[in-house]
Amino acid sequence: MSENKNKILIAEDDQELREMYAAAFLMEGFQVIEACDGKELMGYVKENHEKIKAILSDIVMPKMDGFEVLEEIKNDDKYKKIPVYMLTNLDSDKDRQVALGLGANEYFRKVDWTPSKLVQKIKTLCGC
Repeated sequence: MSENKNKILIAEDDQELREMYAAAFLMEGFQVIEACDGKELMGYVKENHEKIKAILSDIVMPKMDGFEVLEEIKNDDKYKKIPVYMLTNLDSDKDRQVALGLGANEYFRKVDWTPSKLVQKIKTLCGC
């Protein structure tokens, strides 16, 4: 895949969901990198942060949760400009406020967004 494509990093511990979202982004011309947990996501960010257009991250993940990921990204000058969109089943206002307070660019509940609608929204938000 060419480097001029929009590269999105998707972190989701549920393999079927991760593959479903990845397929939707691929169909719209994105280059997709998949991570199954927060540590894997951060490893990729540290190695390739300048190539990432956006991050789509679950919150509840093993090894490092989405809040920890968000805090690490937004507190590092090398990474903080990468848009991070939280995609979660967590439905409380408190979780939303924590995510946005840590610097999430947007907070999406999985039940409210089909993969195709989410891709369109991310394209709009990223200017892709």
